[in-house]
Amino acid sequence: MDSATITKLLESQERAYKNAIEVVVKNLTERIHKLEATVSDLTASLEFSQNEIEALKTTINTHEAERVASRGAIDKLSQHIDSTQLKIKDMEDRINYQENYSRRNNIRISSVEEQSSEQTWEQSAAVVSSLLKDKMQLPGLELERAHRIGQHRDGRPRPAFATERRS
Repeated sequence: MDSATITKLLESQERAYKNAIEVVVKNLTERIHKLEATVSDLTASLEFSQNEIEALKTTINTHEAERVASRGAIDKLSQHIDSTQLKIKDMEDRINYQENYSRRNNIRISSVEEQSSEQTWEQSAAVVSSLLKDKMQLPGLELERAHRIGQHRDGRPRPAFATERRS
């Protein structure tokens, strides 16, 4: 083999290696570009996710502050409700006492015939006064008022309700 043939063979091998290296370099370059694009997409996605996370953290902090403020308001309202309920209970007790005290001079009489369905309070007072004086032998009671209570039913007389005058 002469040197010209060897030179041609070496040149041919050199071209083949250059072509092979170019193909490998081209494939590597394409893969690197794809990796760079993927990394860029992932970076953008990560930045977007981090921004979303920061926004959510801000929202959570805002909601937490609102929850704490609402809890304080709820506690104040609960205390106010408790206080109001105590006042209502006290007032109910006072009302019951006043009602009981005001009933001390009251009398309810059943089965007293009505003179008419339109009996006036004066007529009721006269009937009750005469019943107390004549039948029950309680003279000297002065009535402040007397009236019938309830509705007319089946021809039965309504109860009479009278209050003694306080001295």
